[in-house]
Amino acid sequence: MKIISHFLYVSIKTDICVFADEIDKQHLLGSVYTQVRDGTAAWRVAAFLLMDNEFDLLIACLDEADWLRREELARLVNDYLAYYREQTGRLNEHPALQIDMQVLSDARSVIECCLFLHTLPADLHLCDKACDYWWSSYITYRDEYDWKCVSPSCIYDLISPNRIPARKTFLQLHHTDQLASIKNSSTFMDIKGN
Repeated sequence: MKIISHFLYVSIKTDICVFADEIDKQHLLGSVYTQVRDGTAAWRVAAFLLMDNEFDLLIACLDEADWLRREELARLVNDYLAYYREQTGRLNEHPALQIDMQVLSDARSVIECCLFLHTLPADLHLCDKACDYWWSSYITYRDEYDWKCVSPSCIYDLISPNRIPARKTFLQLHHTDQLASIKNSSTFMDIKGN
């Protein structure tokens, strides 16, 4: 088992809704899973949030020397955009793409980032409750659907070496009064500023 050396919050934004169709969202997440499964990615997905024009990832990097593999992420997105252009017949369309990355330096920041991604759909009124949003890793953490690209152990291991209490503690954070104070933390403010 490889040791995680760094965590990165990655935000991929486009100027048009290139992820709007559910089949397209499935294709993108399938591509992420393929990179992780095949070992071509030097990272694991700790959390994600996929919206119509934005794809946010919390990634756990496995190799210190390769922790900033921007080219892997750019290739993933460019491959997806080629697929999108082919599917829509917009072969000459090149959406503006912005990739922002932020290194998260401690366990608290990582957990706060994951909570941010999980609760943002409800905060943006895309759904009533965070657990209702399908295109988020939160449903994997809740054992409602297994997004194969997600590795919850990346987060659980930061909380406890025992998965059961770690999972329980992490899920409780989504529903406690602590969430309000966490949302006012500097990590949340830094991520929102992206």
